[in-house]
Amino acid sequence: MGELNVYSRMVGEFLGHSYTNILAPLWAAHPDLAPKEMNEPYVERQATLSPESREAIVDFLNSVKPALELAQKYAASVPSLPFGGLPEVVRSVEEIEDFLKTPRFLHDPEQDA
Repeated sequence: MGELNVYSRMVGEFLGHSYTNILAPLWAAHPDLAPKEMNEPYVERQATLSPESREAIVDFLNSVKPALELAQKYAASVPSLPFGGLPEVVRSVEEIEDFLKTPRFLHDPEQDA
């Protein structure tokens, strides 16, 4: 996953440098070369899930809930679960449920709190 973060940053830098160093000056000098979308107002994308993605998340949640109920039943027999124990796992499922209700592009720790 770290490799993807490094690659994403490098691609972002390439795109930014390509625009500011080459494309913007070129399009300013030759407006006919600019893609028509560059002259339209910017519209921020809304995060949405495809029907297939939504269905996969719902299927996951439907399968994990019975497993969590079983885990809660047997977790009482373990004196001390490591890290955040079962509550941490339950919270992560709740975060997935919230994401299903309100998809977003980036991980937002404040929204997940």
